[in-house]
Amino acid sequence: MSDFLNFSIKTKEDFKNWIFRQLGYPVITPELKDENIEDCINDAVEEFTEYAAQDQKYFGLNIRDYVQSKGFYLPPDVQAVSNLYDYGINGCTNSGSNINPFSYNYMMVNGGFVPTLNTRLGGSGWFDYNLIMQWLDLTYQMTGKGFEWNYNPRTKLLTVNPDPTLYFRDKLTLNNNEGYYLVIECWCLRPEEQQYGEVWVKRMALAKAKYYIGNLRTTYDGVNLPGGAKINGEKMLQQGLEEQEKLRDELRERFPVFGIYQG
Repeated sequence: MSDFLNFSIKTKEDFKNWIFRQLGYPVITPELKDENIEDCINDAVEEFTEYAAQDQKYFGLNIRDYVQSKGFYLPPDVQAVSNLYDYGINGCTNSGSNINPFSYNYMMVNGGFVPTLNTRLGGSGWFDYNLIMQWLDLTYQMTGKGFEWNYNPRTKLLTVNPDPTLYFRDKLTLNNNEGYYLVIECWCLRPEEQQYGEVWVKRMALAKAKYYIGNLRTTYDGVNLPGGAKINGEKMLQQGLEEQEKLRDELRERFPVFGIYQG
């Protein structure tokens, strides 16, 4: 059974066989080798993953792992960093508490200036609590928040400013590093074999294969085949080209330009 969550194509070999069948095999033998098909598949996956948002994940980064003048090295599957949470980053008190008593949020809530689930100051429960937390988050950002950051998906480096290893130089010499973490929200790529069954990837790989065959056939256009038919490479070449352009437009409409966030 094949459906949106369980693709029938699970390996590159399955994918190659599917493309060969779409091109007429075994009735006719397409002018392609496995290496040519693999190139079409790889190119299609690369185009798809450049735009398509996939798995959302969260990582806790220990400040001790920060490389000075460079940044944090993130896993190779991280496509983009969409947010960085540094609430309470200043805060391990000497008693080991994870609460930062000098944070903006803590002072506002503890001072009774905003409604909480316990006091319900001017509020009626979860709805007001959720609204006030959104307001606190916006105010935190507008008043300078904590660290600025930038992620380079090519080098996989997340650069944080100011350098946290210098900012917490004295505290990081302590044996107890509890609480010195940044939490990042990321978009990550699924494993390659989980891309093969995507409808867009299948259609693009097939369109690239058609373009390859059409381009090859134009080198011997007009050659007579048994029965009097003539080879027409230009038709398949144009078909493959048009299908690729149409698919790229669909991908850009479905997933606007994606990848670089800066905080």
